[in-house]
Amino acid sequence: MALMVLYVDDEFMCCRYFARLCHGKVEIETFDGADLALEYLEKNGGDVQMIITDQRMPEMCGTDLLKQIQTKYPHIKRVLTTGYSKTNNIQELTDEGLIDRCLDKPWNIKEVLELLEESSPT
Repeated sequence: MALMVLYVDDEFMCCRYFARLCHGKVEIETFDGADLALEYLEKNGGDVQMIITDQRMPEMCGTDLLKQIQTKYPHIKRVLTTGYSKTNNIQELTDEGLIDRCLDKPWNIKEVLELLEESSPT
């Protein structure tokens, strides 16, 4: 069984690039908004093992999305991706258990692939 990952980012090209990066390695669904991801989870939440979301999005920020997921779907690994990790209190979010990991933008491809590999069911 392949790892099922949701990727959420309001930037279409980031969604597209992430899907191409993950192609053949995991099952991936991309969404350009938090509401669409939550809608998908309502129907398929039990099948999803990981969500990777951008922090800065117009409708709902990534941490607000992850708070909802943490409450309703505690089994899902939560990863925040941001180009502003220096201004966000990442260590505090990790210590609180809201996020399991943070990926800085621009992505280090090796780091992303390692994350997916170590998270994949054996």
